[in-house]
Amino acid sequence: MDKKEKGQFAKHSSIYAGGNILRQLAGFIMLPIYTQHLTPADYGVIGLLTFAIGLIDILFGARMVQAVPKFYHEFNNQTDKYAVISTAMIQTATISLATLFFVILFRADASTLVFGSTDYELILGIFAVTILTQAIENYGLLFLRIQRKAWFFLALNFSKLIIQLSLNIYFVVYLEMGVMGVAISTATVAILFASIIGAITLVKTGIHYRWVIGNRMLIFCWPLWVAGLAALYIGSANRYFMRIYGSLDDIGLFELASRFAMILTVLIWKPINLYWQTERFVYYKADKPAPPIYSTVFNYVTTLLIIAGLGISLFSTPTIQLMATESYHNAASIVPFLTLAAIFGSLITYSNFSFLATGNTLWIAKNNYFTMIPATIFFFAFIPSYGFHGAAIAAMLTTILQFILVYTASKKHYDMKLEMTPLYLKLAIACTAYICMEYIFYQDNIVWSIAVRALVFLTASILIIGVLISKKEYRIMITDAVKSQLVRRN
Repeated sequence: MDKKEKGQFAKHSSIYAGGNILRQLAGFIMLPIYTQHLTPADYGVIGLLTFAIGLIDILFGARMVQAVPKFYHEFNNQTDKYAVISTAMIQTATISLATLFFVILFRADASTLVFGSTDYELILGIFAVTILTQAIENYGLLFLRIQRKAWFFLALNFSKLIIQLSLNIYFVVYLEMGVMGVAISTATVAILFASIIGAITLVKTGIHYRWVIGNRMLIFCWPLWVAGLAALYIGSANRYFMRIYGSLDDIGLFELASRFAMILTVLIWKPINLYWQTERFVYYKADKPAPPIYSTVFNYVTTLLIIAGLGISLFSTPTIQLMATESYHNAASIVPFLTLAAIFGSLITYSNFSFLATGNTLWIAKNNYFTMIPATIFFFAFIPSYGFHGAAIAAMLTTILQFILVYTASKKHYDMKLEMTPLYLKLAIACTAYICMEYIFYQDNIVWSIAVRALVFLTASILIIGVLISKKEYRIMITDAVKSQLVRRN
């Protein structure tokens, strides 16, 4: 990766970071309001709804987002490239619309299956709109990233944030509609922006449906859907286990902690992956050797993930104490477990490229389904006895085990030469810092607690960066990047 490429990577990643943060920011900004106007049980309902819609979406949504960059870059003719986008959107939208119809038709049965009663059938039916809208919106935003229209991507997401916040406050705070208000505001914004982004995309690409392209993408993606079903079970079925063996309050506390762990994904991993999702295929198709590039990106990404994860884990306790009612405070105790799970979940996605690049997508499904076995064992071993704490421990152990499995298998298909020793060292530093803070330097006074946590975080971050720059090649890269920025400013 030369200087120009690194500059492009940093520039686009930062803009996509802003756009992606804006897309997710409504949920974070609303946390203090949700935790004041919704009970933990209400928050648990939202978590179960998300799980249910995600399950339906994977089973019947026909998502082909991961196939689009691969097939788009296979064509040289612009008309054919546009046909890939149009075909994927039309195919997915048609199937998603049919799925939405059946969910609304049988919403009472679906509510009974998910919640054990029909009390939430109307809310579930409203939430189900996102099955169609997310599909259209995701294709449109992907097309903007492929075209590298980063600023337009940012502007659309900023507009969505403002409208989402306004409607959330109106329905949840002013009208005091609780979970129903969340459902109505979510569906309204989803319909509006899916319509806008879908129209913009199809105006640019034209409305073309190529059966051959659509069929190839279906063949490429069906193993990913099968894998996605297993992935959803691994990552979200713990909510259903908590509903059976615990309560909606347990799910609500778990959901709040998950929001903090999601900050890692939203701020660090997703912005990078939005750009890397398409560029990694470019390097794979290039003449020059790609593994050194993949290894370099991996080292930088793991450094950022671990530093951010440590910060989230350290500062979640005082943050939750300040923003939420006492009924939510215990959620902070599981944030570190879920943050570790988020780190390894991101690294699993990174390692899966070996299967995508070589067309062996069925291996992703095999790995996910194999991981379902230990995940289920962990669910039964921890959740009935330890509730939401057990669910968090199970999530962490499952993702660590799955990463080991995926990394080992991926090397046999396409070895990206990823370095594991620096990863383990950085994780050891972060875990040691957190344990020292909670069991040696812990402070009851919230002001002192924040000050000590900041000092521990700064010290550990310096040590983690030290692991990265212990290699001369990384010191040179960072020095060059800093000099380049200074020259630009002058």
